[in-house]
Amino acid sequence: MQRILICVGLLFAVSLAPVPVVAQVNIEARRTGAAQHTWSHQVGLNGGLRAGSVDRRDVGIDLHSTYDSPSRHWLAVLDAEIGWQNGARYSNQGLVHMRFGQAVSERLGVEVFMQLDHARQRRLLRRSLIGGGIRWQWVQDLFVGSGLMVEAEKHDLPRLARHAARTRHTRSTNYLSGRVGVGKGELVFTTYVQPRFTRINDVRTLLDARLAAPLSDRASLSVNLRLRHDSKPVDGVEELDLKLSVGASFTL
Repeated sequence: MQRILICVGLLFAVSLAPVPVVAQVNIEARRTGAAQHTWSHQVGLNGGLRAGSVDRRDVGIDLHSTYDSPSRHWLAVLDAEIGWQNGARYSNQGLVHMRFGQAVSERLGVEVFMQLDHARQRRLLRRSLIGGGIRWQWVQDLFVGSGLMVEAEKHDLPRLARHAARTRHTRSTNYLSGRVGVGKGELVFTTYVQPRFTRINDVRTLLDARLAAPLSDRASLSVNLRLRHDSKPVDGVEELDLKLSVGASFTL
């Protein structure tokens, strides 16, 4: 119980910062770890509220399907969020992510993935990426991944912006993911570091963490933290984005 209170306290402290919405995928939170051939479908709902000098509300929905077996993993995710500040819409984002993994040994596997997304609050009109890499089980319930991805982006920028409105880059994508038991619940996280090959100081760092407590075999409550740091953001966008929300998920 003490570990749960500490984790919730840390996440609550982070929530005092501004909380724009961030789009990314927590890989580990969507794995069932099944030893048999198993399909799983889940619906997640989340929301945030801030009142006082700034009136801010946001809601989101997450739909995903997974197939797990001892040697193979499929994942498909649809994520959408919308937010309002002082009665006006300030954010609008959506994401589609697909991933396939194949084991080549007991602890090593290969992955391929693709993603389409947009994020109004980051001036991102459209982003598409495709990539692949390896996934290695470091220790029980802790995994390391490394690979390459090619991304193309289109931004809504003013005419005299320093950043190009359309870009295409190759990045190294590296992640650490895992799950830790906390009482009857668990903390599940994925952390990405994505440097650009031709400009090594252009680095994106992403964190997605979820502290979940089961309500039943098919329902759970969660506190969700999303963080995104971009060392070279486009004009008018801050380097750091944070979002803290509470939600519920249901397995179909």
